[in-house]
Amino acid sequence: MILLVILDGATFKLIKPWAQEGNLSTFKKLMENGVHGELQSTIPPMTIPAIPAFYTGKNPGKLGLFGYTKEDGTLVNSTDIKGNSIWKLLTERGFRTCVINLPATYPPEKINGVMITGVFTPSKDVVYTYPPDLQYKIGDYPIAIEWEALGLDKHYTKRNEILQRQTEITEGRFTTLKKLLRENEYDLSIFFVKGTDILQHFFWDDKAILKKYYQRIDHLIGCLLNSYKMESVFIISDHGFDHSPTHYFNVNTWLESNGYVKLKGGPLRKGIVSKSLPLRRLIPKGIKKALIKISASLSSETETEKFVLGVNWNETVAYLERGYGIKVANIVSKEKREKLKDEIIEKLKQLRNEEGEKVISEVARKEEVYSGEYLEKLSDIIFLTTWRYQPNGHLNKHIFTEIPAKKRKVSGSHNFSRNGIFIAHGSSIKEGVKIEGAEIIDVAPTILYMMGVPIPTDMDGRVLKEIFKEGTDPAVREITYQKPKPEIARKKMVWSKEDEERVKERLRKLGYLD
Repeated sequence: MILLVILDGATFKLIKPWAQEGNLSTFKKLMENGVHGELQSTIPPMTIPAIPAFYTGKNPGKLGLFGYTKEDGTLVNSTDIKGNSIWKLLTERGFRTCVINLPATYPPEKINGVMITGVFTPSKDVVYTYPPDLQYKIGDYPIAIEWEALGLDKHYTKRNEILQRQTEITEGRFTTLKKLLRENEYDLSIFFVKGTDILQHFFWDDKAILKKYYQRIDHLIGCLLNSYKMESVFIISDHGFDHSPTHYFNVNTWLESNGYVKLKGGPLRKGIVSKSLPLRRLIPKGIKKALIKISASLSSETETEKFVLGVNWNETVAYLERGYGIKVANIVSKEKREKLKDEIIEKLKQLRNEEGEKVISEVARKEEVYSGEYLEKLSDIIFLTTWRYQPNGHLNKHIFTEIPAKKRKVSGSHNFSRNGIFIAHGSSIKEGVKIEGAEIIDVAPTILYMMGVPIPTDMDGRVLKEIFKEGTDPAVREITYQKPKPEIARKKMVWSKEDEERVKERLRKLGYLD
């Protein structure tokens, strides 16, 4: 049996020093007697698209997912995921899989095994397990209701109470996993821990709280490994973590200063627009949404054009299209567009703040980051900032401005942190070895390979053969591939307004949605 534990947002920045201090004995043992290294996430480094990328082995350009919502603004659900998941491929081969609490699995699907859905589960009033009657058998299982159950409010002052409740939720889910493992045998068990991400968002500035939770996770994993014989154990995270940004990088302002964005009325217009932004914040949300809707019905402008005031779109050649992408306009020739891309990328690489610190951690053309049928819909230039900066599309007097304290909802963030964790331990796994270059899309093909399943040729990930001991079967066996079978289309699920709003509110409390 293979066990895969996914710790949402777990980072070696916390795990390694605590393990070395003797506070995380299970993590320390697994790293010292196994393989570990950073696991590179997707861009953006968020649970969606990272988790679907993990379980399909495909990059977001093939999945068409780049956040919690789709192009039409509705929430992602499991019927939107394109590509065969690892549990579908294992089901075809007769393997049994247990999947617990994994995001982007609601509504649950029929598999050879069991599934309990994760963070997008709206309530206990829906079917959130496969088989459907499982939710009655598992009793008082804590489904994805952390935000309500934890009693989080805008002040987040009851830290120890929140820690205790989150620990209880996590322990309840581990108890369910152990119950299922006692009753049936599974070839692969996937268990997702959401609490690491939640507590790091709110309490990144309180390492004592985080250490207590990690110690509990360490203990629970240790007990699990002592109780059940596992052929191999993997512990990964979907992305990393760090401090929340303190400053805006006003990307369109920077582009304007370099001559790529042109303003209506010249430079004076920028000052007028920047002064109008505080006034716009005073407009009630309901009225603002109504005004935007009316504007959309009367205008042929793009979404970007509606929200960035004062721009002359007939002369603008490049602008911030998403929070992590720059679009080069097609008002210039193809040759000129290619030169502009190279020029902007080079300038972003050289960009420094007033103290001489780098502002951009990664920048590349979209085709160097993504591939697949959705490539043409993406921004031409993809970038990530360093931790201090949050990209912002509004025009301002200054390129860098401080984020107001009331806007800093949480103390921890992962919008720029691609480096998650990868730990592997087992009889065929090397001991005490650190690896480099592993990506989240590599996990599924590696596990399939270990189980003797051919790798679909449409997977982007690779088999991490470097983790296996010399002379063992996985180290010497040839990797086999297969043409992917046609995907069996699932009936699309359409969210009810009530369920969608309930889940969106949870995401808003973490700052994932505006």
